Amino acid sequence: YIMKLFVDVVMDQIMEKDLRMNLFNVVHGEQAITWHSLPCVGDTLRIKVTVDDIYEITVGEMMVLKAIVLDQNEKDVARLELKVLVRDKKKQKKAGSKPVKKLVGHGLNKGEIFRYEYPTDSNQHKRYATQTGEKISIHTSNILAKLVGLPRTILHGVCVMAMTCRTVTEKCLGEDYERLRHFYVRFGRPAIPGDDLVVIGYEPESDGLLRFELVNCAGEKVLINGSIEYS
Repeated sequence: YIMKLFVDVVMDQIMEKDLRMNLFNVVHGEQAITWHSLPCVGDTLRIKVTVDDIYEITVGEMMVLKAIVLDQNEKDVARLELKVLVRDKKKQKKAGSKPVKKLVGHGLNKGEIFRYEYPTDSNQHKRYATQTGEKISIHTSNILAKLVGLPRTILHGVCVMAMTCRTVTEKCLGEDYERLRHFYVRFGRPAIPGDDLVVIGYEPESDGLLRFELVNCAGEKVLINGSIEYS
């Protein structure tokens, strides 16, 4: 819910006319949230978003946005960060494409501690768009999605992140969300509605830190270098 509030404000920032940003070229780069306290039903939350940095990369420009979420008592609820990639087609063509590394197989590989599959359905993007009001064309129109090079409409990044966060939290913390401190993902490739997605958890590097990745049914990485920190 907090991440959804953040994305709503971010979209208002991105759609500012002075920025002259083409929404067809805007994609998720990275996203992170750090919880300081759990909000309760009835709380009034206030979010402050700032553009922290804009810098060039090989395939375009990266915009870094940060946010602070406070409750009605000015108590720190959460800190958020979002990196938005503004693609440059000329730079992308010059950089070329990297070979896709696939994670295949159904058994556990070395270093893995779990694989948990969760399904999506062909109308999930429509339900999410209706419930949240986030109706960007690549999530709602097959025609416009194909115009920007996608195979069809794709799932919202925040939706995929939320489902993965729930899955990892249930697996690691037994649904004890109060122990959750930090959640981070880097977006690798779009998730297609109807795909079965698999969360792969790796052996903890230290107490309270677990790394994971999310792959589609073809073994292609949807979320890369994900991490969860907990108490």
